[in-house]
Amino acid sequence: MKNLVTANQSHIEDAFEKINKVARFLKRNDFNEFAVVGSSALLVCGFPLNRNVGDIDVEVICSHKREQVFKALADAYGNNFYEAREEYPEVAGSTHKPYIFEIAGVKVNVWCVKEFTHSMLVEARGIRFSTLMSTLCRKMAYKRKKDSRDALSFASTLIEMSK
Repeated sequence: MKNLVTANQSHIEDAFEKINKVARFLKRNDFNEFAVVGSSALLVCGFPLNRNVGDIDVEVICSHKREQVFKALADAYGNNFYEAREEYPEVAGSTHKPYIFEIAGVKVNVWCVKEFTHSMLVEARGIRFSTLMSTLCRKMAYKRKKDSRDALSFASTLIEMSK
């Protein structure tokens, strides 16, 4: 059990390093209403991921006019993923997929929303995060293999702990 906690702490610190870079950028540009969601939120809420997170997923409350900042960043990054309209579970109340770009070497996925879509948020180190169950439910709706592997790994850990 100690190895699990130690390994997860390393992943959490790696995630916070990335999250802090993103948070500084958002606050510096007057995007103060944001919440980290996705795998980073899982880590911060104590979910034992057996991997570092590759990107930071963020919901940002902003107007359509302010949203153009993220569109410009995604365009400059050469990513027009936000234009995709195929069937996909509604994410973050957005009408399109996220704006994807890099900030200080950190890959970021931004969903611009009118209000946070996760009904409960927690705060850690001055940053809002979606809760464990809210994030897990959202990730399971995507039906992606990596999310299923994470959930199965967690379930296996719980089973081993009960023995």
